[in-house]
Amino acid sequence: MEISIIIPTYNRKEKLEKCLKHIDKLDYDKSELEVIVVNDVSGDGTKSFLEKKSKKKSHIKPINRENKSGIGSARNRALKEAKGRYIFFTDDDCLVPEDWIHQHHKRRKKHNVEVVNGVQYPVKMNWIEAYKTSSHFQHYQDTRILKKPNTVDAIKTNNLSLKKEIIEEVGDFNESLERAEDTEIGRRILKAGYKAVTDPKLRVKHLKNDKLKEHIITQYKLGKSLKKVEQIHGKTTNDRITDYYIVRAWKKYSKKTPIYLSILFPLIALTSTIARRIGQLK
Repeated sequence: MEISIIIPTYNRKEKLEKCLKHIDKLDYDKSELEVIVVNDVSGDGTKSFLEKKSKKKSHIKPINRENKSGIGSARNRALKEAKGRYIFFTDDDCLVPEDWIHQHHKRRKKHNVEVVNGVQYPVKMNWIEAYKTSSHFQHYQDTRILKKPNTVDAIKTNNLSLKKEIIEEVGDFNESLERAEDTEIGRRILKAGYKAVTDPKLRVKHLKNDKLKEHIITQYKLGKSLKKVEQIHGKTTNDRITDYYIVRAWKKYSKKTPIYLSILFPLIALTSTIARRIGQLK
């Protein structure tokens, strides 16, 4: 088996259906790939959907868990079953392009790296998604080779591939983290001497659109997890383009917006920072 695609899911049946439809369209020999979907005790019919789907598509391999244990644990459970030489990660609310696997391998060879990371891009842009994109503006600008293990948001599992042996060397995802479990394992991967490339042209579409409340909750949980990550690995290096990202994002996403609404991005930024800092105090 060449490719194992790992997708954790929880109560997102409709989005998962769309995700798997795009997986089905991958321009890759289905006999050489498996899609491991870990259902974390969803209550929306996901289990029966996956059972029916796997009967029609032999490469779909569902794991229906009896106890909810979180996303890091779900990925670790899938890794135990994965037979592929390469592990690909994406999320249940992401839509991959047809040439997704080929594009990852192309970049792995071109940049002579062991880990390939793309970006996710919202299907529909609202103010929160625009802010989230702009606050990670460097990911969407230029191709970067990552070597420093203390880089912020070094590796993201919504659009990631690497050899299975790398995870076997550095260890599984940290199951004590509610968020940032991909950042933490990314630091271990870079500390082990592996190189990663992030390429903004390697995109998956993201179906989820956060509202302000959801975003604040996420930032709070992220703060709690990042505190643990820093206790393990030390302080991070903030490589964001802090002087320009709000201005650039404003120009890109808000050309026709009245000037009196220009305060929105700074307010979202302030709210996000406060929520994350409160989380770090816990």
